[in-house]
Amino acid sequence: MLEGDLPDREKRITLRTIDDEWADYLARVTEYRSGIQWVSWSGRDPHHEYLRKVDEWFREFEMALPEEIARRAGGRLFGCDACQDACPWNRRAPPGALVQLRARTASLRTDEVLSLTREETWRRFEGTPLLRAGRDGLVRTALAVGEIAAARARDFTQDPAPGVREQARQRLSATET
Repeated sequence: MLEGDLPDREKRITLRTIDDEWADYLARVTEYRSGIQWVSWSGRDPHHEYLRKVDEWFREFEMALPEEIARRAGGRLFGCDACQDACPWNRRAPPGALVQLRARTASLRTDEVLSLTREETWRRFEGTPLLRAGRDGLVRTALAVGEIAAARARDFTQDPAPGVREQARQRLSATET
């Protein structure tokens, strides 16, 4: 990312938005956990119900990206570049000397990301933070922020991943208006 691509204020707002979403999620989980014992009164397993509900809430993060966040991304396919710029520790950190710490992933083009399979994603990004997003997260983000023709976005309305399907529908509705 070039210096000045994203003003400091907008970086802080974006990071604050993401941080607030995560804090809200953690607060919901903590509150739910504090009363989970009452679930056993209905004959259900509290541990199973807790895991089911936490998973359901976490999957909300995997759904379509809010339009405001996608707009602020400025065409970047993943946020690592913004996080690297915003992190105060990176200003003083020397480049990694170990081979394992060197950057291995060059910038990704939108068309590359849209053609990824699960197997290729695993092979290509194993040992990197991008594997955490997985194929579905990377494709969803590409649909949200990349330059994509409507016909290509339409291909993803039948994708197996619900977040990818929803993001494709959002993309199509935005191009039709």
